Amino acid sequence: MSRKITHEEYRDEIKKINSYVRSDMRWLPEDEQIKYFNEMMNSLKAQYEESRVSSKPEVSLEEFIGRIRPSGNIDVTTTILYYKNELEKMQFVTVDDVRNAYDELRISPPADISQNLREIASKKYYNRIVFKSGLASITAEGIKYIKNLDEHNVDSNLGDDEE
Repeated sequence: MSRKITHEEYRDEIKKINSYVRSDMRWLPEDEQIKYFNEMMNSLKAQYEESRVSSKPEVSLEEFIGRIRPSGNIDVTTTILYYKNELEKMQFVTVDDVRNAYDELRISPPADISQNLREIASKKYYNRIVFKSGLASITAEGIKYIKNLDEHNVDSNLGDDEE
């Protein structure tokens, strides 16, 4: 298994590959340069995607949402980010990841998911997430918020979850 890379490392490597092909390989025919560039990009993309592969949590996203019972898109999106970051161990979550989670849950997503993420990242919602360059990650404040929702819902089950 190759080393996990961050989004920033991925972008930096793309720049390095592009620079290498344009300068050090300029003597090769253009089709050879393109072929080499594509091979390097495919290898890098595979490593990047491997870094994003999540572990399979014991509970499904649908079950987790059912347990937390978020109300409204702000809470649903925050809960999705918690699930992706904390249970699936994804380092960061993209707008497409959030959209796919809404699709998986069969819930209508916010009209503008990027705006929804920016709002959750604002002071109004106590900076529950960080959202920068299209990538989101839950903060300690967001984790605390979701854990409080979870504890509240467990308490309100009137002993349903007691063993």
